[in-house]
Amino acid sequence: MKKLSFLAIIGLLVALATSCIRTNEPFCINCTSEGIQKQTYVVDTTQEGATITIFPVITPRNYDFCDSFVYYKGAYTEPYRVYPNLLLCEKEAAVDTAQRYREKGDVSQQPCVCRVNPDKKFNDTVPKNEFLYIEGIEKFPNSVMNIRTPGDTTKIRTYYNYNNKGDVFNGLILRTENTPIIESKMLKSGIYDAELFFFKDAAQQVPIGDTIWFKFAIIRSDKIANINCLKQARDLNDTKLLK
Repeated sequence: MKKLSFLAIIGLLVALATSCIRTNEPFCINCTSEGIQKQTYVVDTTQEGATITIFPVITPRNYDFCDSFVYYKGAYTEPYRVYPNLLLCEKEAAVDTAQRYREKGDVSQQPCVCRVNPDKKFNDTVPKNEFLYIEGIEKFPNSVMNIRTPGDTTKIRTYYNYNNKGDVFNGLILRTENTPIIESKMLKSGIYDAELFFFKDAAQQVPIGDTIWFKFAIIRSDKIANINCLKQARDLNDTKLLK
């Protein structure tokens, strides 16, 4: 009995040592306990090698807090990088700008639309794990992926024919798509849900296999403690995922 009690105490100490409790951080993501794990799925049992591997930890590049982004040279970027007369501004001015932008629709005529993001240097010099990478998904061109907040049925974003190129999930949510100037926001650090469907046809009427459900983590700042997350990421040299 004493031996069992001793082993139980040792087990508890080990659990505490590898948990978020030891970090003394107000917010911490433990990928193991949250079920955020790199995993390979069989998409089509009738084909050899018909698999994908999801790497569910991303440390996306941060931007300044912009109420509007500009589509420039094939990518969305901060408007002050496109219009040299625009300046960074305080929060109150940015809110006022956003309101006037919605009324007039021309960001180039506004004094400022962005304010400084203190976490902008995070993962900015050499970006690693900056978007949700799904290895092998290009083999299945007819896919649908929904991104959700846990416990909420509302879709944050839906992707069609995701292929790790072009419009990838990098934590930047565009409120209005396919326009020269759009409103946008960055998702906060945290845990999110996703569901992934595959179809045989472009009309997405004939499904392949079962729906794939998975959880993933966004870690935007070195203020966010993380445990057991590095081994779940694609790039294992990510210095923001050392724990």
